[in-house]
Amino acid sequence: MASAKNDEVVTDEEWEDFKKKFEKSYKDADDEKKHRDIYMENKKSIAEHNAKYEKGEETYTKGINQFSDMTEEECQQYTGFVADKKKKKKR
Repeated sequence: MASAKNDEVVTDEEWEDFKKKFEKSYKDADDEKKHRDIYMENKKSIAEHNAKYEKGEETYTKGINQFSDMTEEECQQYTGFVADKKKKKKR
């Protein structure tokens, strides 16, 4: 299993594959850089979560999907779902 540190790196090939798989396009180079940075942060978060899963600290795994280049707010706008953070259970 790759470490979380290694998973922080997003190669050009990986980024291009992600964009092609999920038919992504961006307004301009700045917008694409912003979304690539978000993707990199989300990928890191996924790796950290899955490492906890491997230790038995989480009950499910996460993976890359069509929302991996979006902020939480962008996902909410896209899906129309807004989670009630007050009801979120602490573990």
